[in-house]
Formats: sequence, structure tokens, C-alpha cells
Amino acid sequence: MDMARYFKVIKRIFINTIKADTSFRANFFLNVLQGVIQLVVLIVFFDAIYGNRQIGSWSFNDSLLLIATNQFINAVYYFF
Repeated sequence: MDMARYFKVIKRIFINTIKADTSFRANFFLNVLQGVIQLVVLIVFFDAIYGNRQIGSWSFNDSLLLIATNQFINAVYYFF
């Protein structure tokens, strides 16, 4: 198969996933709200830990990058 065909298949999977997730709107919005709350709690937690702005060689920004990477991987995993 050529690459254009793969992209069409991925596009179709993406559209079907969005349709399936939004078919139960209350559940979809509650999942989005839960994700936002979880992200805020993580940021507040790491802000409290890094009150002095550094632990060992890890800065607060390094921790935020770790959180962002974790959230992105989880989002991709649960999306498909």
C-alpha cells in the first residue's frame, strides 16, 4: 500500500473514534473534565514539591516536561 492509503485509513479511524466518543456527550465531557482536573492537580502537586524550585538536578520546568510527555502518551493510548 502507498502512504496516501495509510493516511486515509488513519483518517477514517480518527473520524470513527471521534464519533464513538461523542455519541455519549455527557460521558465525553466528563472525561474531558476529569483529564483537566487531573492535569491541574499534577501541576499544583509538583509546584508544592518544588517550593524551592529545584530538587537535585531536576527543575520545575523539567517536571512539567515530564508531566506533558506523560499526558500526551496517555492521550494517544486512550484515543486509539
